Amino acid sequence: MTTDFRIPANKPTPVGDMLKTEFLEPLKISQGQLAKVMGVGRKTVNELCINKRGVTSETAFLLAKVFGTTPEFWINLQIVNDLWATQHSEFMKEKLAKVTPLVDRGVCLALVWCHGAGLVAMWIASLHFVSITMTCEVWRVA
Repeated sequence: MTTDFRIPANKPTPVGDMLKTEFLEPLKISQGQLAKVMGVGRKTVNELCINKRGVTSETAFLLAKVFGTTPEFWINLQIVNDLWATQHSEFMKEKLAKVTPLVDRGVCLALVWCHGAGLVAMWIASLHFVSITMTCEVWRVA
């Protein structure tokens, strides 16, 4: 599986805006109703809606269950927003200007042991500042 990911040139839709305009408002669901079915406090949902709280993996699973989406939808939306904000941060630009690479741009190799499934996954990722390409090959280990 190969996936190309690029940080968008324009500011992406914030998670809270997506939640309000594409889910809560059209479905006529209040923040209180959402909080109740998710099993979280109203403050948590309100902070999501006003973009004061990010989507965690737990929140992604809860939102996916409530709205019939996937956790990846919510996490990816959060990641795109985080990466865009970081890339456009003056603080980060200054910090990156001071960093000296230890290795040339190229291939990173890591073996990941997936304990429960008994799988070893080899991830080969070519890392660039704006682009991440990931290839995954999985072998079943006896």
